[in-house]
Amino acid sequence: MAVTSVTPHLTYYDFTASSSTLEVGGNVPGLVDSGGSCIVTATRGAVTVTQTFTASPQASSTECGTMRLASPKLTSGTWNLTIGYRSPRAAGASPSTEVTL
Repeated sequence: MAVTSVTPHLTYYDFTASSSTLEVGGNVPGLVDSGGSCIVTATRGAVTVTQTFTASPQASSTECGTMRLASPKLTSGTWNLTIGYRSPRAAGASPSTEVTL
């Protein structure tokens, strides 16, 4: 079976400095898929924080849900966020989005 190329969307982000926690929301529009994972990557210079989350199929998309990255490496400043998606059926990544934490 061929793997379908998809583009996940970043729907929101929020940063809590006191706990160094970045909350990210995202989905894969137009794909209803089970057994996949969403991968959030936050990059600032040489620092990269990444974590994988279980995705869930909805009526017309695949939802990443609320993804929380907690790391002492996450500090205030300008970061680049990317959401990736991977399953046996589909794979892809969002464009990098510059955000200010």
